[in-house]
Amino acid sequence: MTFRRCALSLLWASGIAAIIVALLCTTSVALFTCYQELKQKPAQLMRPKAPKDGKRILLERFYLPVEADVLQPQGYGPEPLPV
Repeated sequence: MTFRRCALSLLWASGIAAIIVALLCTTSVALFTCYQELKQKPAQLMRPKAPKDGKRILLERFYLPVEADVLQPQGYGPEPLPV
């Protein structure tokens, strides 16, 4: 079985222009994000972000009954001393 030769013509100018535009977009977004983060104080950056109003966090999406053994103390460790 033989294959015919396939001529592939590339538009080098368009390809290079697309790569430059993609790099400029990526770099500008990264610089903007870094600038916004560096404007904040370190104490604010260390705090966890609050969820948006009306949004649930991941653990709230799962049903976990109150009677689950996970929530009850298991008695590991030393017993408290009697008073």
